[in-house]
Amino acid sequence: MKGVLAWLAPCRQTAATTGGLITTTVLTTATGFVFWWLAARFFSRDAVGLAGAAVSAMILLSQVAELGLGTRLAGVLHLDERPHALAATALVVSGAFAIALAMAFSVLTPTIFPELRPISSQFISQTVFVVGVGLSTVGSILDQLMAARSQNFRRLIRNVAFAIGRLAFLPLAAAGLLNDDIAIYTAWVAGLGVSFLVVLIPGSARRGLAIRPLMWAQLAQMAGDSMSHHVINLSRSSSLWLLPLIVTVMLSKAANASFYVALMLANSLALVASSATFTLYIVAAQTPKILWQQIRFTLALSAAAVVLGTAVVWLMGRPVLSLFGEGYAAAGYPAIVILAATTLPMAVKDHWISLQRISGNVRRAAGVASGGLVVELLASILGAALGGVVGLAAWRLVAVTLQASLMAAAVLRATVHPGVERDSSAGRTSAQGAGLD
Repeated sequence: MKGVLAWLAPCRQTAATTGGLITTTVLTTATGFVFWWLAARFFSRDAVGLAGAAVSAMILLSQVAELGLGTRLAGVLHLDERPHALAATALVVSGAFAIALAMAFSVLTPTIFPELRPISSQFISQTVFVVGVGLSTVGSILDQLMAARSQNFRRLIRNVAFAIGRLAFLPLAAAGLLNDDIAIYTAWVAGLGVSFLVVLIPGSARRGLAIRPLMWAQLAQMAGDSMSHHVINLSRSSSLWLLPLIVTVMLSKAANASFYVALMLANSLALVASSATFTLYIVAAQTPKILWQQIRFTLALSAAAVVLGTAVVWLMGRPVLSLFGEGYAAAGYPAIVILAATTLPMAVKDHWISLQRISGNVRRAAGVASGGLVVELLASILGAALGGVVGLAAWRLVAVTLQASLMAAAVLRATVHPGVERDSSAGRTSAQGAGLD
């Protein structure tokens, strides 16, 4: 017992921050399960499939609109004298870009994705979609910054409000106030709105509505590194959230209903690993000398969560999916097992990317991540064409495993070397002695 405590002692901050992120993940996954289960009870499979594709598009566009600012600031915010002003500037820039991007997408949707036409069929549906993308973008950056500043409880409260809010609005949507095509994702966006009110109103009441001067010049200086982080983040998220769109366009909305539920449940395992590696990046940016200890902890945590979770999915996946309906279980069970298995090589890939961020090799990582995205998407499209939903999941597993096999040696080397050195001339962490090259 003493040996375990001694091993965990240097990892207290990593454990605390990761624990906060995982707690939020468990909460949102559990309530998300209930949300989509209720949606399956209230609405048709086509409506659920369309809503899943719309929510995926919101998340994907919000990732595009972040511009890498959340990740970049998470690593340097502790060094800035005016962190709140810098954070506010990032939120304004990304929020404005998110709204513009969502408006363009909703206008072009009927031409590019006819299956998603209901998103732009009415003014209210367009408005809800645009607002959803804007709130998702700001919320994602805000969550990253709160994690970087160890505000885990505040982050948890926001996500609790989102979870409860979307569940509360779904029965209202089902009562006939909105048509089936947009009702489900409207409830989702309403929950996002509630989450911001719960977090921002108490803070404004305590501090007043002071307008902070924005720091345009400082943010512009970070543009290069931010865009490299952005390419990495976008490659990581796009490989996941484009999948429901691929299924909807290549197969059907009904097929995506089963696939989206399976993806949501399997992705909860991947979120454990991504939470651990994001924490690794934050902590190592502040205390690089104990990187080797931190990565041992995050690797062990990720591997344990993924292996145990995959076993649970294999045993319980079918009965869980059958709660949505037998059609969901028949179409989704094989896919959910394969998607869960994919989270193990994805955890290796996430650790490799985090090491590149820490060592300053962000542009190199961006190039590799972009290439990986192309490979994963091509594999997914080919798999869908050859074997439907199961083929898509299986071919993507092969693509991710091939990437992880090339990265595993560097990740393992980083667990052996005693920390990293500082390159004083470059002012950033050096990869020398960390086994990152």
